[in-house]
Amino acid sequence: MNYLRGTYPAVKFIYADYYGAAMEFIKNPGRFGIGDPLVAYCGGDGPYHTGGECNSTAKI
Repeated sequence: MNYLRGTYPAVKFIYADYYGAAMEFIKNPGRFGIGDPLVAYCGGDGPYHTGGECNSTAKI
């Protein structure tokens, strides 16, 4: 980071740990309202196209 600051002194660098945030979903799915993370929901007419059958006409 010091190299970048020295090379580009007028630039503001912002660090965000997206990996760590995504890992929280994987480690604790129930904390975020995900009951069973291994169940696939195929394209129905529910919210986010959930609740339908998994077949060749399923919405993605």
